[in-house]
Amino acid sequence: MSIKNVIEWVNAKGKPLWWRAAVKDILDNGTLTGQHRNVLLELAKTEHLINSPDALFATKTALVSDVGYNVESEPVRLLGISNTSNVASLVQNQNLAFDAQTNLIVVYGNNGSGKSSYAKVLKNACLTRGDAPEVISNVYENTKGIPSSEINIQISDKQPKADVWVKNQASSPELKSIRVFDSKSANHYLAKKGNVEYKPAALKVLDELILVCNHVAQASITSVRALGEQTTFPQLPTGSRSAIFLQRINKDTTVEELEQNCASQVEVDSLTQLRKELAELQGSSPEDLRKKFKEQYQRLDPLINHFDRLLKSTSNEAVLTISNLFDTYKTTETAAEVARHQALGGLPVEGIGSQVWKSMWQHVEEFIKHNGQGQSFPPVAGESCPTCLQPITETTAKQLQKFNDYLKDKTQSEADAAKKNFDQAVNCLGRLNFDLTAHEGVLSWIEGSKKEVADSLRNLNADIQKRVNGIIGKPAIFQFKELVLNGLTWLKLQSENFKKKEQEVKDDAAKQTTITLLINKISDIENRSQIMTNKALIQNEIKRLKQLHLLENLGLSAKISSITRKVNEIAKQGSVGKLQETFVQELKKLNFKHLEVQTATSGKAGQSMLEIKLANSEAKIPEIASEGEQKCIALAGFMAELIVDNRKSAIVFDDPVNSLDHLWREKFANRIVEESKNRQVVVLTHDLPFLKMLEDVANQHQFPISISAIRRHGKLAGYPMVEPPWEAFNTNKRIKKLKTQLPELKNQFNNPDQQQYILSAKSFYDQMRKTWERLVEEWLLKGVVERFSYGVKTQNLKYIDIIDANDNKIISDAYAKCCKHVHDTASAFGVSFPDFEELESDLTGLESYFNDLKKRREKPVPLGVPSSN
Repeated sequence: MSIKNVIEWVNAKGKPLWWRAAVKDILDNGTLTGQHRNVLLELAKTEHLINSPDALFATKTALVSDVGYNVESEPVRLLGISNTSNVASLVQNQNLAFDAQTNLIVVYGNNGSGKSSYAKVLKNACLTRGDAPEVISNVYENTKGIPSSEINIQISDKQPKADVWVKNQASSPELKSIRVFDSKSANHYLAKKGNVEYKPAALKVLDELILVCNHVAQASITSVRALGEQTTFPQLPTGSRSAIFLQRINKDTTVEELEQNCASQVEVDSLTQLRKELAELQGSSPEDLRKKFKEQYQRLDPLINHFDRLLKSTSNEAVLTISNLFDTYKTTETAAEVARHQALGGLPVEGIGSQVWKSMWQHVEEFIKHNGQGQSFPPVAGESCPTCLQPITETTAKQLQKFNDYLKDKTQSEADAAKKNFDQAVNCLGRLNFDLTAHEGVLSWIEGSKKEVADSLRNLNADIQKRVNGIIGKPAIFQFKELVLNGLTWLKLQSENFKKKEQEVKDDAAKQTTITLLINKISDIENRSQIMTNKALIQNEIKRLKQLHLLENLGLSAKISSITRKVNEIAKQGSVGKLQETFVQELKKLNFKHLEVQTATSGKAGQSMLEIKLANSEAKIPEIASEGEQKCIALAGFMAELIVDNRKSAIVFDDPVNSLDHLWREKFANRIVEESKNRQVVVLTHDLPFLKMLEDVANQHQFPISISAIRRHGKLAGYPMVEPPWEAFNTNKRIKKLKTQLPELKNQFNNPDQQQYILSAKSFYDQMRKTWERLVEEWLLKGVVERFSYGVKTQNLKYIDIIDANDNKIISDAYAKCCKHVHDTASAFGVSFPDFEELESDLTGLESYFNDLKKRREKPVPLGVPSSN
């Protein structure tokens, strides 16, 4: 009732996600235990980031399915269970079929027959109040698999179909339209304490949700208290940056903000020097201070200039430039060599084109051009060679011209220029001075206060020298580790600082401003050093504030105001009143009048329910009501819920009368049979008297009933039987069953070895003995006294006329003969054991007497025969 409405409401945007998980648990379990609530509390904490992320959070808080809770459009009928696989010890590939034409179906199974396993499948596939039982595979088999089954159904008058149920997978909406009732689910219709209270399903869900919310809210309050009071921080000067920071600390304060307000260790270490400088400022004149600062930066600048000169030629950029010059030089030199071979290759004199030869050639050119004789250069044929004074032949003239052309070629010119540029760069490096002797005084002064800086400067000087040696070496190298410039950077900062201080004390006013700034700087570092000292304390407070915020949000998510509004909305729809009326009617149908009770609608803090209490008494019903009376209330609630919801689909009862006496069993039997007029009712039971009771009530009201059974065979259970167990047969069915055995008995009798016949015949006479017993109960005494009945039906005495001596003799003789051949083992193997013709005659006699007795009992009761009260 209205559960679908509740599901839509909890799935709506804006509701806490953990409410969905809570509603799922409530739908599965009914009443939640403390453990359930604790699990939901942890889930709520996860949603509000109090717990670490949970990989299953999204699954647990997914939308609640309304399958089985939506409005029933068409009735669903259960036709059977087939192709069951991996379900306990149930046999596979069997079909437990239910009569499609009969509304009242009873399936009987002894303990261990598989009834409970079939029931578990239905409780998981269909809709059951409370937690559906675990379906496991056969623990005695090595093969493992996922339990599954086909649930055969028919929707209205449509064609039958099979819905496949698989463990841990959602069932179809049609299967969820079928309701299952058993002793465990009955508990979900009763209140936990106080008067017996029955709530509409939707209101019970909301009631449990309120209890979960209260649990979460209380946990939030307890956790907030455990966080303690606000942390007390050290007192800092009012209005200071650090004091303002401490005042503004909240849940959103970041690590970066905290770090920015902490003094660094370098700053703390500088306090001594800063205080010394302050004292010096306060005790010296501006003139003296300027003189001192100037002396200090003038002392540092020569060493700075030394490194600047070195770095100008050896910086990464400078080395890259020289490397490019070297690459150009080598590239053009290679090209020039190729040109030389092309121009001068094959000459008889080695070394032509070398640097020495080119130098000599330039001198010859100079001599010829300036000797005043007007000779050509290079000499042509007929002229004399200026070096050997021999006449120049035509061939020699061509060779000399070729050599001269080569020297003027652009490739060679570029090679010469590239080499010149590279040589100049190398020569420049070679002139660098790395001697630190002139700077040892300042280095020693630096070493006195900053040894690491002095070491860094000396290492820098050595590293630059290694660079130079690598570049000017043979071969030249240009790959070096990065220069460490920290020491030089510090040196320059010191120089700039002294120059700045010189300006800051140019007069008394500037000096006072500097003093004020320095005092503020010292104070700021001192304040921030306090924050640094209390950093862990501040971090804990930020963490506490974050936790406080998350816990407050957790508490807000547990507020029940929206739940209360939903309860009122459902109550105003009139569902409680309708249910109350139907519930009272159901109690009347069950003849519930052992206790004088009254119903009323009650409500508190978002709860609304039907309350059943003792009339004119303050006593609580659970304190005095029997188990039967409480189960009666539960059945009334179950039926009322179906009626108000206008549901017509099948309902399944699994051993609904466990531990109840015969009076309550009879009430349940009557109500179950009556309900079969409106819908299909399937009863699974191992209780033979209850089965007999259902059959009697159905026969009394002339309602059709289908009885079948399941049995165990060897290690496997759940074998369907097309007919009920022998104990459930009436006289007519037993005689028919015995007649079906005659052909096989005849075949066994005709076999020369009659051992099997004797054994089968003994069983046959045992069944015939039990048939005579059933005949006496059912027809001779007309059910006045029956084996599986807890009462004497005195009203049937009117059907019994005087039992004469002939009845006594026929029954006594036949019964004695049956007992003789069942119990007298010795005679069973003797020649006196009845042959087939005698056995068949004994059965014919039983049938003949049965037909005669039935006719007598079915005659109208004569007038004047007194009836029982």
